[in-house]
Amino acid sequence: MECRFNLIDEPWIPVADYGRVSLRQIFSNPEYRSLGGNPVQKIALLKLLLAIAQSAATPKDETEWKALGANGLAEQCLSYLDKWHDRFYLYGDKPFLQMPAIQSARLQPFGAVLPEVSTGNTTVLNQQQVQKRLDDGERALLLLTLMGFALSGKKTDNSVVLTEGYAGKKNDKGKPSTGKPGPSVGHMGFLHSFLIGNDVPKTLWLNLFTCRQLEEMNSYPGGVGVAAWEQMPEGEDCEHAKQLKRALMGRLIPVCRFCFLTEVGINYSEGVSHPGYKEGGRSQHGGQLLGQRA
Repeated sequence: MECRFNLIDEPWIPVADYGRVSLRQIFSNPEYRSLGGNPVQKIALLKLLLAIAQSAATPKDETEWKALGANGLAEQCLSYLDKWHDRFYLYGDKPFLQMPAIQSARLQPFGAVLPEVSTGNTTVLNQQQVQKRLDDGERALLLLTLMGFALSGKKTDNSVVLTEGYAGKKNDKGKPSTGKPGPSVGHMGFLHSFLIGNDVPKTLWLNLFTCRQLEEMNSYPGGVGVAAWEQMPEGEDCEHAKQLKRALMGRLIPVCRFCFLTEVGINYSEGVSHPGYKEGGRSQHGGQLLGQRA
């Protein structure tokens, strides 16, 4: 399969006052004030950039964090992207954040997983609700958003199970269940808080966890973990899926949906099921860091 549309090189990230830029441009240009898009897209994008930053340069402690600085972090991220360049193709043998093995799941039109778009027998009230053709950049942004902010409902085809014996996609009657909301949505929604700097690199630096902070928080027993583009799960409850549930990477990029993009739609099923707040699962950023870095 041809490798094309690399997210490191192609413009797809909305940035305020600039339009779309690539991942390389994000870390190369300190003049970008803030991310664009709607609120959900902004959070999903910020979590992706933080996942790249934590993978590239997690400091040992606050002293090392201060010495790193926003510029040092950006340089480390650029080196990291060069190293993993082949894992950021939207299409290819290892498509970014996708599961080729899920192709047997029901194919949904892109509008079916966009909450603002009316599909099926849903009434169209205004032009914004009409399904439109998505370009590659819009597909990449949708895919990223679905990793954590997927809504619950029957759009997910949970008849396809990749981990043998896994019962998490069945209801009490043993039939395929409806999809659960993503961990970034939760049952009633969450308030996502981050420290905001004067530009995007500064914002990433301010929200960067140190190894010591992760140990003291005791919320991520798996530590930073391994980013999904480095090693995608093989199934809903494989060893890497279990590691994602315990690590910071699993909260930044939860992979709560297994997806595969096609020219006409998306194969779509429930992915890694993370613990909710009732089971002790939680995401921490701004509130945890504010007292230490104010």
